[in-house]
Amino acid sequence: MTLTPETATTPAESRADVLDLVVIGAGISGIGAAYHLGQHTPGARYVVLERRARIGGTWDLFRYPGVRSDSSIFTLSWPWEPWRGKEYVADGDQIRDYMEDTARKHGIYPHIHFGTEVHSADWDSATDTWTTHVTEDGRPKTYRSRFVFFGSGYYNYDKPYSPDFPGSADFAGTLVHPQFWPDDLDYAGKKIVVIGSGATAVSMVPALARKAAKVTMLQRSPGYLFSMPRVNPIYAALRTVLPKQASYTIIRSAALVFEKVLWVIARRFPNAVRAFVRRQNVSLLPQGYPVDVDFRPNYNPWDERMCLVADGDVFEEISKGRLEVITDHIDHFDADGILCTSGKHLDADIIVTAT
Repeated sequence: MTLTPETATTPAESRADVLDLVVIGAGISGIGAAYHLGQHTPGARYVVLERRARIGGTWDLFRYPGVRSDSSIFTLSWPWEPWRGKEYVADGDQIRDYMEDTARKHGIYPHIHFGTEVHSADWDSATDTWTTHVTEDGRPKTYRSRFVFFGSGYYNYDKPYSPDFPGSADFAGTLVHPQFWPDDLDYAGKKIVVIGSGATAVSMVPALARKAAKVTMLQRSPGYLFSMPRVNPIYAALRTVLPKQASYTIIRSAALVFEKVLWVIARRFPNAVRAFVRRQNVSLLPQGYPVDVDFRPNYNPWDERMCLVADGDVFEEISKGRLEVITDHIDHFDADGILCTSGKHLDADIIVTAT
């Protein structure tokens, strides 16, 4: 979509109720779209429709312990609004606050209509307008506009993916999906099994392990876990000697180049990268740990996404004995936990389905 001053709606050519743009979603892409519209088409009339009660999208939806970015925050944040923190990997609350502060700073916040659920958007060729049907504050409403920008993401807020685990109804404890983490869930001193070993599980288990009696991460097969410091000392030093925007531009560019180079090397020299990651894992795990059982995938690096571990926190919790990784398959749930196909039983007060 390209909206220029010449194509923006003027009073002479349209009725007052026709907006230039309807943005659906007040997450990273929606706020970014609103910013660029304001920069490139001053005076354009627009609204941002957000179903939730706050800005943030994904970063407001997920509230589980340990939620954080699973890649560099300098590449996730907007190039036109410097990330203020020193972290290479940022917590979910920090990201949401950054988004809200940005929306307020750039005058986007007053355009956001919270509590607005979009049902459909229909194009009318006769008038060259979109009609977006919504429920706003519990009442039906329509918005007419010349353009619609869909920044709603890919998560199903109401029906997230959840496998059908045999016997799950028999489990006597608490079964939790990360997307619906209860604010009042007390997991201190509890035995927790987290099913899965992707980005959600890897960010969650260290935070849970610090308070729980024991945390078990149950995976069907291993994935690549790669540790990086939460705060990059070189980036931190740059921020102390250069102006904010200049240092941010350099850091963001460096992070983008690093991630691209890492991917290219991994694709061209997979065995070398596999060996490097294994050596790092061995150095961070207790002596004698069966690294090839739990941390040696049967695919090449970046055939699937590699999980970023901040400050090696997953390995640290394993070394402290508060986190266990089990590579096995689920046979069924029972009242007390999970029975694996190997015959091993995992006792649990809480089971988290981070699949």
